[in-house]
Amino acid sequence: METKKPERTGKDLLRELMQYVPLYIGFFAVLFKLTWFPSITVEEAAFLFIGGIFLTFVLLLIGMERDHHLLDESRLKLETEQFEAARQQRSDEFRTERQELETERQLLEEERQELEAERQRLETYAEEARKQDEAIWHKWRDECEARWEKWVAKCEASLEESETRHQKDLAAWQESNAKWEEAVEACEAQIRLLQESLQESENENRALREKLQKYEEIVDTGNDVTAYHEHKAERLKQEMAQEIEQLKQELGETRDRVDILQMKLDQSK
Repeated sequence: METKKPERTGKDLLRELMQYVPLYIGFFAVLFKLTWFPSITVEEAAFLFIGGIFLTFVLLLIGMERDHHLLDESRLKLETEQFEAARQQRSDEFRTERQELETERQLLEEERQELEAERQRLETYAEEARKQDEAIWHKWRDECEARWEKWVAKCEASLEESETRHQKDLAAWQESNAKWEEAVEACEAQIRLLQESLQESENENRALREKLQKYEEIVDTGNDVTAYHEHKAERLKQEMAQEIEQLKQELGETRDRVDILQMKLDQSK
C-alpha cells in the first residue's frame, strides 16, 4: 500500500533547526575563542566543537527515529482511515443491501398475502362447489330413490296383478279341468255301462255304439280345451319369468349407476 509523506509544518522545520543547535554552539565557541574569548584554549574549543558535532549526530539519529515513528503513525493513520472508509463503504453497501432485502421481503410478504388470499378464495370456491355438488347429488339421489321406489311399487303391483290374474286363470283352468275330468269320468262310466250292456244285446249294442261315438266326441272336445288351458298357463309362466328377469336387469343397472355416482362424489371430495 502506497503511503503519503506527511506535510512539513513550521513546527517541524523549527524542530529540525533545533537539532543543529550543538553544532552552532561549537562553531560559535571556536569563533568566540578566536575573537571575543581568547582565554579559552584550543583544546577546549576543539572539545566543544567535537561535542557539538556528536550531540548534533545524536539529535539527528533521534530526529530520524522520530520521523520514522511519525511516518509509521501517518501510515497507520492512513491505513486506519482507508480501513474506516472501506468499512463505512461496506457498511453502506450492507445497509443498502439490507434495505433491498427488506424491500424484497416486503414484496414477498405482500405476494404471500396475495397468494394466501387467493388460496382462501379458491378454498371457499371449492367448498361452495362441493356443497353444490353434494346438494345436486343428494337431490338427484332422492329423485332416483323416489323413482326407483315408485317403479318398484309399480312392478310389484304389476307382478301381483299378473300373479292374481295367473291364479284366477289357473283356478279357472283347474275348475274347467275338474269339470272335464268329471265329464270324462262320467263318460267312461257310461262307456263301461255300455260295454257291459253290449254283451247283453246286439240291438242295444248298436244303439250304445252310437251313444258311445257321441260321448267320445264330447271327450275329444274336453281334451282339446284342457290342452288349450295348459298351453295358456305355460305361456303365462314364461311371460312372468321374462318380466321378473327384466326387473332384475333394470335393478342391477340402477345399482351400477348409483355406484358410479357415489364414486364420482368421492373423487370430487
